[in-house]
Amino acid sequence: MLGHYPQLAPTHLRYVFCPRCATRLDPNRRDEINQFHRPTCSDCGWVYYPPNYAGALVVVESDDGLVMIHPPGSDPQAPCALPGGIVEFGESPEECAVREVEEETGLVIELTGELCRLFDRESAEGDPLEFGPMMQFGFVGRVLGGDLREGDEGPAVMYPRGDVPQISPRRRGSARVFDHYLDRRRSAR
Repeated sequence: MLGHYPQLAPTHLRYVFCPRCATRLDPNRRDEINQFHRPTCSDCGWVYYPPNYAGALVVVESDDGLVMIHPPGSDPQAPCALPGGIVEFGESPEECAVREVEEETGLVIELTGELCRLFDRESAEGDPLEFGPMMQFGFVGRVLGGDLREGDEGPAVMYPRGDVPQISPRRRGSARVFDHYLDRRRSAR
C-alpha cells in the first residue's frame, strides 16, 4: 500500500502548490531514502507528507444503558453508530472523544478506558475513505451530566444494554469499536 504514497490521500486533500511560496509542486520527486514519490517544491524545498487522520469513537455507558446515535439515511434494520469524530488540530484523541459526545448527544462524559486502536486504509467495501487513511481510537465513557438530545449526526438514543440494534454497515469504525467493547464485557464475566 505504501508504494502508492501519496496517492492514498484523497484528491481534495492533495497539495498542488507549495503553501510557503506558491510554486507548483513537482509530483515526481523521489525521496532519496525509500524512493517514495513526495510532491516537493523545486524553489524552497518544502516536501508534502500527507498525514493520516485520527478519529475517536465512544461507547457511552449510563445507569440506563448505552447511548447510540442514528445517523441520517441509516438502514432501519441497522440504524446505530457510536458518537465520535475526527480529532481536530492540537487536540488529543481523548479530548476529541469527550467533545464529540457532547456535540452529538448533549451528554457530558468522562472516559473510563481505552478499548482499541484501529487503522483503516479503505472502507469495508474497499473504497477509499473520505478523509484518507484513518487511525481510530475507541473509548468507553460514562455519563456525568447533560441532557440527551439530537446532534449534528442525528438523534441520540438510550438503549438498555442487551437491546442495542445493529450498527450501520456504513459505520465500520463504530462496529469494530463496539465489537471490542462486547468482547471486553464477555471476558470480564
